[in-house]
Amino acid sequence: MNPRSVPPAKELDHPDPGIGKKTYIFPVTLESDEEGWRAFSPSLESMGASTWGETREEALKNIREVLAMMLEEFLEEGKDMAAQDVVAAEGTVITITR
Repeated sequence: MNPRSVPPAKELDHPDPGIGKKTYIFPVTLESDEEGWRAFSPSLESMGASTWGETREEALKNIREVLAMMLEEFLEEGKDMAAQDVVAAEGTVITITR
C-alpha cells in the first residue's frame, strides 16, 4: 500500500455534544528486534514521540503515554496538534480522548 499524507492527530468530536471532548488519532509504527519493540509516531518522532517495550503491548502502552503527555503539552501551549504533517500508511493507530 502506498503511503499517504494524513494529519497525525485527527480530531473527532465526542458523540455526545454535551461532553465537549475530542478524540485524537495518532498513526504509529511498530518495529521489532532482538531486544523488544520500538513504537513511534512518524510525524512527531523528532519531538520525542518514540519509545520501546519488551513486548508489542508494552510498546503500545508506552507510546500512548508519550502521546498523551505531548497532547497535554500542545493543548496547554495553545498549539494545534492536528496541524502537524505526517506520511503514514494504514495500520496501527493510538486514540486519546480528552
